[in-house]
Amino acid sequence: MGQMRLSIGAVSIAALVGLPLIAVTATQFTSYLTTEEVLLGHARRIMSDVADETKRHVTSFLEPAEAAADLTERLAQHDVVTSDSPQDLERYFFEQLRSSPQFAGVYYGTAEGDFFYVKVDDAVPGADFKTKLIRSRDGERHVQLIWRDAAFAEVERRPDPVDPYDPRQRPWFSAALQAERLTWTDPYIFFSSQNPGITVASPVRAKDGTLRGVVGVDIEIADISTFLSGLKIGQHGRAFIMNHNGDVIAFPEPEKIKRPREAEDGSLRFTRIDELDAPISRAAFGALGVAPGDVTVGDLTFTTFTHEGEAHYAVFAPFASERWPWVIGLHVPENDYLGAIKANRRDNALIAGGIALLGCLIGFFIAHGIRRPMAALQRVASRIAAGNYAVETPPRSMFSEVRTTESAFHRMIGALRQREEQNALLTAELRGANQSLETRVCERTAALHAEVEKHRETTEALRKARDAAYAASDAKSAFLSNMSHELRTPLNVISGFAQVLHSRREKEANAREAEELKYIVDSAETLRVLIDDILDLAKIEAGKIDLTLEAVAACETFEQIVSQFRQEIDAKGLTVVCEQAEDTPIQLWVDKRRLQQVLLNLLTNAIKYNVEGGEIRLRTDLLDNGCARLSLLDSGRGIAPEFRDAVFEPFNRAGLENSAVPGTGIGLSFTKRLVELMGGEIGFDSRPGAGSTFWIVLPLAQSESVAARDETAQPSAGPPVIDDGTPRVLCIEDNPMNIRLIESIFASGHARILTANTGREGLEIAAREQLDLILLDINLPDMSGYQVLEQLRAADGPHPVPVVALTAKAMPHEVEEGLGRGFTRYLTKPIDVQELKSTVVSLAAAR
Repeated sequence: MGQMRLSIGAVSIAALVGLPLIAVTATQFTSYLTTEEVLLGHARRIMSDVADETKRHVTSFLEPAEAAADLTERLAQHDVVTSDSPQDLERYFFEQLRSSPQFAGVYYGTAEGDFFYVKVDDAVPGADFKTKLIRSRDGERHVQLIWRDAAFAEVERRPDPVDPYDPRQRPWFSAALQAERLTWTDPYIFFSSQNPGITVASPVRAKDGTLRGVVGVDIEIADISTFLSGLKIGQHGRAFIMNHNGDVIAFPEPEKIKRPREAEDGSLRFTRIDELDAPISRAAFGALGVAPGDVTVGDLTFTTFTHEGEAHYAVFAPFASERWPWVIGLHVPENDYLGAIKANRRDNALIAGGIALLGCLIGFFIAHGIRRPMAALQRVASRIAAGNYAVETPPRSMFSEVRTTESAFHRMIGALRQREEQNALLTAELRGANQSLETRVCERTAALHAEVEKHRETTEALRKARDAAYAASDAKSAFLSNMSHELRTPLNVISGFAQVLHSRREKEANAREAEELKYIVDSAETLRVLIDDILDLAKIEAGKIDLTLEAVAACETFEQIVSQFRQEIDAKGLTVVCEQAEDTPIQLWVDKRRLQQVLLNLLTNAIKYNVEGGEIRLRTDLLDNGCARLSLLDSGRGIAPEFRDAVFEPFNRAGLENSAVPGTGIGLSFTKRLVELMGGEIGFDSRPGAGSTFWIVLPLAQSESVAARDETAQPSAGPPVIDDGTPRVLCIEDNPMNIRLIESIFASGHARILTANTGREGLEIAAREQLDLILLDINLPDMSGYQVLEQLRAADGPHPVPVVALTAKAMPHEVEEGLGRGFTRYLTKPIDVQELKSTVVSLAAAR
C-alpha cells in the first residue's frame, strides 16, 4: 500500500486558513467551560460555607440551654437548689432567664408531682416574668401564680385552684426518664406563645439512684428563621431547616412554617416540606430524592433541579450532632453565578467569528505565496536526485528564504561530491573502531558480572546478619521471661515461708526470732524489687516496654505515692509538701504507671538519704515550651562532686555501696530511661550536707485542668466475710515446697486446702469435689495450666468455680495473656500472703 502524499500547497492553505478558525473556536469554548466550572465550584464552596455557618449559629444558639439544664440537674442532685426551698429555686430560674434571652422558660417537676416554673411573660402590666408553683402537702394541692419585673420585684400574686397541670404526664418528663440522660425533644409550636420552640430536659436522681424529678428548659427558635432571612446566598438564594420527619422548623419567612392542627383545638403545628408555600424550596427538596416523612442525609449533598424552565443548584447538609437530627437545605438559581457568561456568549461568538474570517483571508494569501515557489523548488530537487546538477532559476518570490534556496542548492551539489570521498575514508575507520569497541564491551561485561556477584554476596551477608539480629532479640525476650520465672520460683518459697513464720512468731511474742524473720522477709522483698528493676531495665534496652499515654495530674499522683510511704515518713519525722505554681492542677501527657515508678524511685531516695526531722518538697512549674518541670527537693546528705557523673549509671550508688542504707543502684538508671521514653529529661543539683534537688521535665497534656472526679463514687467495701463454713480450695501445683507453703498460709483455718501435683489429678478432684476456688500453676509436668483451665471451663455448670493463676510467669505480656484466656485473677510469685488470703476469702464468699 503506497504512502499517502499531501500537497504542501493544500496543507499550507488548510493550516493557515483552518487553524486560526479552530484556535479561535477552541479558545472561546474552553474559556467558557473553564469559567463556568470555576464559578460552579465557587458557588458550591459558598453554599457549603453558608451551611457550616448556619450549623455553627444554631449550635451556639441551643447549647446554652443544654448547659443550663445540665447545671440545674447537677445542682438539684447535690441539693444546691431544691424543691424544699421554692424561693431559692425561683430566684435561680429567674437569673437563668435574665442571662439567656433566648430561653422561654426554666422548670423543675418532681416525682411527687410538684412543679416550679419561671417563664418570660408580660401579660400583666409592669411584669416581665411569670412564676408557677405547684405543691402538694398533706393531700392538698396548692397552685400559686406570681408575676415579677426585671428586678425580681413582685408585681402580682394569686392562687389558681383549678389548675390541673401534672408535670409527670408531660412528654418532656417521660422523654427524659426514657432516655435516662439529658435529651432534646423534637421542635414544636409552644401553645402559649404560638412560637416555634424546643425543650431540653434531664432526669435528677439522688446518689442512691432514686428519681427526684426532671429539669427542663424551653427555648424559642424563631431567631433561627431570622438568621436565615439575613443570609446572602447569591442574589435570589434561600435556606431552610427541616426536622427528620419533614417538618420545616426554620424559614426566611417564619409565618409560613406554622399551620393549624387537624384537631380544631386552636393549637399549631409545623408545616411539612411538601406543604410549604415556597415552590422553589419544594422543588429543591424533590431533587434530593427522599421521602418527606423520613428526611435522612448522610453527608454534604449537592444536586441540581429545574423550576419553571430555570436551572437551580441545591445543597443539603446534616447536623453532625445526634441531639438535633435536622437537615439544612440551600438553593440558588444557576443564573446568579452564570448569567453574565450566558449574556456575553453571543457577543463573544460574533467577535470570534469575525477574527476567524479575517485570519482565513490572510492565511489564504500567505499560503498561495508559499505554494508557487515551492513547486518550482520541487522540480529542481527532482533533477538533482536524477544526477542532473544543471538547475533552472526559480521564479521570483516575495519571501527572501525562497530566493536564497537556489544558492543553497548549488553549494549542496559541491558538498555532496566532497562528502562521497570523505564517506569512503570514514567507513574504513569505522570498521576498525567497531572491532576495538567489541573487545572493550566484552571486557566490561566480564567486570560487571564480577561486581554483580560481589553485590549478591554482600546482600546475602546482610540478610544473614539481619536474621541473626532478629533471632538474638527473640532469644533475649525468651531469656527475660525464663529468668523471671526461674528467679521467682525459689524466691516465692523463701518469701512465703518467711512471711508465715514471721506472723507466727509475732503471735507467740518471740521478738528476737520475729525480728530475724523480718530481715528475711525484707531481704526477699529487696531481691524481688532488684529482679523487677533488672528485668524492666533490660526490657527498656530491648525496646519491649509499651507506653499508654494519658492526662495525669502531677500532684495527685505524688500524693498517692506519699501515702504508701507514710509509715517510713512518720518514723523519720519528715515533712512532705507538694507545691504548685499554677492555680489549676497541672496535667502531664505520660504513662500513669511509669510516672508512678519515677516518682516512687525519687521519693524512696529522698526518704532513705534524708536526715531525721528533715523535709521533702515537690514543686511543679509550667515552662514556655509546652512542658512542666517537677522538682523534688530533700534536706539530706547530698551527693559528692566526684560521684555526680555516675549517678544515673546502673549499680552505681555514689559511694554508698557499703553504707547501712539499703539499695541496688538501679533505681535512678531505670528512672532516667523511663523519663526519656515518655519524651522528657531528668537532672539534679546537689550540695554535700545541704540536700539534693532531682528534677524532671515532661510534656503537658492538652487539657489545662484535672478531670472532674465522680463525687457519687463510694469506697469499696472490701472482701466479704464468710459466715457459713470454711471454703474448700483446690491447689494444683507440682512443686512440693510451694504446696507446703500454701498449706501453711491457710493452716489457721481461712480455707480447707486440697492439693494435686498434676493437671489430670486436679481435674479428677474438681470433677468429684464441690469446690469454692481453684489455685492453678501454669507450668505443670503433664499439661499446661491453660489446658487445665480450658477443661475446667468446658465442664462448668451454671455457677462456675473461680480459677486464680498462681505462677512465676510475671512478665506484663504473660499477665495480660492469662487474664485474657479466662483466669478470674492472676497472682504472681513470690506470693504476697495478705493478698492471697484476701483473694481467696473474697472470691470464695462470692460463691
